[in-house]
Amino acid sequence: MLPPVKRSELRWLLAHHWEIAIVLLAAGSAAFVRGYADGNNLRNLMAQSAPILLLAVGQTFVLLVRGIDLTQGALAGLASAVLVVLLNSMGAPGAVLAALVIAAGVGFANGFVISRMRVDPLIGTLAGMYVITGITMYWTGGTPVTRTSDGTLSFLNFIGSTSLGIVPVSFLIAVAFAVAAHVFLRRLMLGLRIYAVGSNPKAAASLGISRTVIFGVAYSASAVFTVLASLLLTARIRQGNPHLGEGLLFESIGAAVLGGVSLAGGSGGVWAAARGVIMLALIQNALYLTDLNSHVRDVAVGVMILAGVILARRSRTGEPQ
Repeated sequence: MLPPVKRSELRWLLAHHWEIAIVLLAAGSAAFVRGYADGNNLRNLMAQSAPILLLAVGQTFVLLVRGIDLTQGALAGLASAVLVVLLNSMGAPGAVLAALVIAAGVGFANGFVISRMRVDPLIGTLAGMYVITGITMYWTGGTPVTRTSDGTLSFLNFIGSTSLGIVPVSFLIAVAFAVAAHVFLRRLMLGLRIYAVGSNPKAAASLGISRTVIFGVAYSASAVFTVLASLLLTARIRQGNPHLGEGLLFESIGAAVLGGVSLAGGSGGVWAAARGVIMLALIQNALYLTDLNSHVRDVAVGVMILAGVILARRSRTGEPQ
């Protein structure tokens, strides 16, 4: 007869349920799904996960302050076209820097409208999504920007196609920025203030923490990480596509929430978002390799996200399942 599980052990299992699930899922898929552990599949898995990781990290910033950013998908499409145009005219360093500065401005404007004008984050970013989509479609006519210089193609090829062993450069870029975001949120005063505003806005205000500044920083970070994700996606297809971000928004929100970033604010972080991305990528890849119907795959992912939210809530409260 197995010994009873102690309450402290149960709490540990609840607190690390997704890490355990990731290990079990990866091992089970490698053992039972044909081609799962193949080097090419692992390379593709990392390349596909890299932009979603960046989007989920960006979404984490706004979720921590009790916000949400619905402009990510629209901004990714606009950024894709802008990046290619700027790469042709300015070269790689100037183009990427200019795109990031523009994105930070857009994000800060989102944060200002939501915090200073007291607009609900859902409504504010929904309006922003329509504005950005309209600008993108009017400018591009809804067609991809395909005219690229040799220098632009070389830069995009390097990011989108180069690997170190089986590890894509795009994945290394995503991990590097995710680590930087983790350090920012956990080690720097500004990052800690993001947690403070999300955890207890009234207490943060009494300490002199500006809600407008913190919201501006959080939404700027989301926009910046969206542009970085758009760069990785653009590098894979080697053209500026205004439709690039379609369908990505809900993956970024779903991954962050699945990993344990609280919609109520002030709880979670970059690792929580990352483990959500890993879990989603592993299960989607395994289901794809089994040739399961795409609609059935969507059902499985939806059920998994719901289960993850329930388990994450239980692990925070310490309630047994």
